[in-house]
Amino acid sequence: MQKDGEKYTLPKSPAPGKAMIYVVRPYSGGGGYIFNVFVDDKEPASEMGYTRGGQYICFNLEPGKHLILSSAGNWAEMEVNAKTGEIIYVRQRPRTGYLPELYWNELSLVSECEGKYLVRRLEPGVLKHADKPETK
Repeated sequence: MQKDGEKYTLPKSPAPGKAMIYVVRPYSGGGGYIFNVFVDDKEPASEMGYTRGGQYICFNLEPGKHLILSSAGNWAEMEVNAKTGEIIYVRQRPRTGYLPELYWNELSLVSECEGKYLVRRLEPGVLKHADKPETK
């Protein structure tokens, strides 16, 4: 995995003055279920895109503290402190919910090596915004 990740060039890099988030979902469990990804709040305008099993999305982020949220049968969230030029990898992990037809999710950070390894093997998900839209 380490050699594989070191040699791989990511599909996208951070825009000048920004950081980049890669959200990876390498699991087949709940593969058909959409896990929506939001930044900072749960407003529709803050949705960056969504993944299904075996997919990833990536988007730019202003430097600073942000909340990454993932919606499935529950809301999972994690805080990141993005630095200019940094690439942060976040894993979405599905969990069976209280009802068999619902999948819950949790978020965790992934190392650069593992992140590149996963992105290389996953398909792009659906991206709604390449950058976090301004909210008032």
